[in-house]
Amino acid sequence: MRILDIVDSQAGFMAPWGNLYVDGGDQIIEPINNFFRKVPLNMYKLALAKYDTHLKETYHMSPESKLFPLHCEYQSQHWKLALNIKLLQTETFFMTKGTFDMWADESNETYGKYKNLDEYLRANNISSKTATALKNMNHICQDEMCLKPIAHRDQFFGKLQQWLHGSEQQSNGNTGGNTGGNTDTNLHNLRGLEVHIIGVASDYCNRFAMEGYLKRGATVVVLADLTRGIGAQTEEILQEEQYRKYADTGQLLHKASRDALNEVKR
Repeated sequence: MRILDIVDSQAGFMAPWGNLYVDGGDQIIEPINNFFRKVPLNMYKLALAKYDTHLKETYHMSPESKLFPLHCEYQSQHWKLALNIKLLQTETFFMTKGTFDMWADESNETYGKYKNLDEYLRANNISSKTATALKNMNHICQDEMCLKPIAHRDQFFGKLQQWLHGSEQQSNGNTGGNTGGNTDTNLHNLRGLEVHIIGVASDYCNRFAMEGYLKRGATVVVLADLTRGIGAQTEEILQEEQYRKYADTGQLLHKASRDALNEVKR
């Protein structure tokens, strides 16, 4: 089974006027759109497009605020996808996240002295729009604005696990209801899954997405020509020592998008 992971391909990162523009991000918008046009119906089981999502009221508590100014503010022009996702004839799901790591447990990283989101909301005067956005974090949607969640991220990947392994719903005690974030003791078994990664930024959110899939046993193929990094590009990152064991066994690869298309058409 193969899926496409579209990482943070938002105007805030990819448009030259974006509030956290990644150098060269605009140069991969049309190549990605052209890739979408050429993807055959049988290439991917599904696509997952993720939104980096921040809110003015809570951004000061985010670890990202120590590195970057407020960006990709929820439902702003900077937050919206820079791509034409409708060109992709593959069932596409969407997910909002407020951390670099798509696998992270939001409540452990975002709410400071408060134990969880509910406790934080009870103790603070938060607008209803912000509260709704926070509650929807790490949930999967079928609508592009991600207003109507259908499942938590871990339930979604639990379903993928079931598709991969039939009636086998558990691996090391895991189930589709796993909400353990990225802890090593609560990983879905995604062996047999091939994930193609595109988007930005190679040295931040792409990296964390890739690492999470690898830990769960999936094969990761980064379509390097459809990625851009802030301080390092895909080819440099995949040469790092911590990824050598995955590259040596063929679990981690990078290739050009045209080669990925040609392999499917053979």
